[in-house]
Amino acid sequence: MKLSTEETELKLISTEQLHQEAQIINQAAIALGLLLIVLLGIAIFINLNYTPIISLLVVPFALLPILFVVSKRKLLVTEEIKGRKK
Repeated sequence: MKLSTEETELKLISTEQLHQEAQIINQAAIALGLLLIVLLGIAIFINLNYTPIISLLVVPFALLPILFVVSKRKLLVTEEIKGRKK
C-alpha cells in the first residue's frame, strides 16, 4: 500500500484504504514514540553510569519532529474519514 503524500490525494482514496492508512500511521507513531523513549532512557543511563556523552541525549530530541509529522498526517487522515461519515 502506498501512503499518500499530499492532502489533495486523500479525497481520491477509498474509505477502506484511509482506515488502513490511519491504522498503519497509528502503529508507526506508537513504535516511534516508544523507540524515542527507550533511546532517551538508554542515553540517560549511559550518561549517569559511564563516560558522559551529551550527544546521545540530543538524538531523541532531534528525532522528535518526525513524530510530530506522523501525528499531523494521522490527524489529516482521521479528519477525512470523519468528513466522509457525515
